[in-house]
Formats: sequence, C-alpha cells, structure tokens
Amino acid sequence: MNDDDIVTATPFVIQQIDDSLGYTNAFALSAYWQPRQSAWIPSISVGWGYNAAAFRLGTAATMRTSQSWMVGLQWNDALVSGNAFGMAVGQPVLATALAAGQVPNDGNYTWEWWYRMRLNDALSLTPGLFYLSRPLGSTTPAGQTFSQLAGVLRLTLRF
Repeated sequence: MNDDDIVTATPFVIQQIDDSLGYTNAFALSAYWQPRQSAWIPSISVGWGYNAAAFRLGTAATMRTSQSWMVGLQWNDALVSGNAFGMAVGQPVLATALAAGQVPNDGNYTWEWWYRMRLNDALSLTPGLFYLSRPLGSTTPAGQTFSQLAGVLRLTLRF
C-alpha cells in the first residue's frame, strides 16, 4: 500500500499500514438529514468509521484499532436567498489502540467553515477557512505544539 491509498489519516496510521503485512476489518456508518424548508435548522451530516487491524505482529507499536468521525452542518439561504453557510468538525483516521493495551496519543481535529455566495445564476464565490489541530498526531515532537490555519477562495462557474 502507498501513501496515495489513504489520504486522510495521521502519519502514524499511514506508517503502520505502509510498513506492514496484515489485514484490516473495517466498517463505517454515515447519515444525512435535511429539513423540509430552509430556516434556522441546518441539514446535518454525520459519519463514523472503525478499523480493527493486525499489522507487524510482535511489535509493541503495532496498531490494533483506528477510528474516524465527522459532523457537518449546512444552512441554506443563509443571510440571502440562494447563499449557504456550512461548518464541519471531525477527526481523520487516527490510531486508538496499540498492542499490549497501549493507548496512543494520536488525536487531532479538523475544522472547516465556509460561506457560498451566489453572485448570479452562473457564478458563485465560496470563501473557506480550515483549521488543523495537531495534524502530525503522535509524531508531533514532544513538548511542541503544531497546528495549521488556511484559507481558500473558490469560484464556481456553471454553464
């Protein structure tokens, strides 16, 4: 397996999968709900994934389980008809248990906020803001903090 196979995981999880021979049993649940009419109640998206793995047997750092989750909210017709506001929070795939009952410190959070402005029937502009807390997970150097904040501006043309 190579790094392109799993694009949203902590470096520790990617390293465990790349350096190993083994198997993974995985399952996920997701759901979406949307109100009948746009108002103050947003549409809601949720998801959760669980992986039970057997990699590199006999190594204390062997990953046994990993999980991921997310919650997203979207308000249609936010401030102006045709516009939308949304936010999401979650954790990409992170190791949750190691061999011999060890618990890794592999957690991190991902936040996203955006606002889509409909300029006309063909154009929309969407500024977005992303925050990653501790994206290196357990590979973050001891005694250090590391987070990332990024912005993006998306122009959509429909024809």
